[in-house]
Amino acid sequence: MSKFEISKFKVGLDKWKLISDTKRRFQVNNSQNDLQ
Repeated sequence: MSKFEISKFKVGLDKWKLISDTKRRFQVNNSQNDLQ
């Protein structure tokens, strides 16, 4: 793999982590709202 491909892959991985973190936080907020 070229350096460009590796950096592209890392950026994609970071975006995926950010999206999954946001989804998890959103789900936690929703479950807390349901409890109230």
